[in-house]
Amino acid sequence: MTIEFSFDKISRDVSLNWNVNVGLTKTGVREIVILDAKAIRFVSSAAPADEK
Repeated sequence: MTIEFSFDKISRDVSLNWNVNVGLTKTGVREIVILDAKAIRFVSSAAPADEK
């Protein structure tokens, strides 16, 4: 899962742990990437039901 805050060019990537990376610009945070959102229970493991 990727959460984007801006479209500025990334100047540095920082790994907070095996699961979370932060893309930094010269002025702040550009994006946060969670590699396995289910592992930290950020996303429900239940798939939404299809509506017909």
